[in-house]
Amino acid sequence: MTGLAASGTTVLLTTRHLDEAEQLAILHEGRIIVNGTLAEFERLLPPAEVEYVEKQPTLEDVFFAVVGAGKSKAGEEG
Repeated sequence: MTGLAASGTTVLLTTRHLDEAEQLAILHEGRIIVNGTLAEFERLLPPAEVEYVEKQPTLEDVFFAVVGAGKSKAGEEG
């Protein structure tokens, strides 16, 4: 591949598994705008936001609350 790159040919290798890649790059409009390791990319991310959502009971939850039985899935004995 070094010969191809030296002759002006662009070689692009991709993977869906970021942890396999030694180096990463983000291309935008045909240009590399940032490159580095996965750890370097993670430092660029804003802090994660944690949101808590109140869980509403399902119709199944209401049914079991009314009949006074514990949850059991269809086909299970118990």
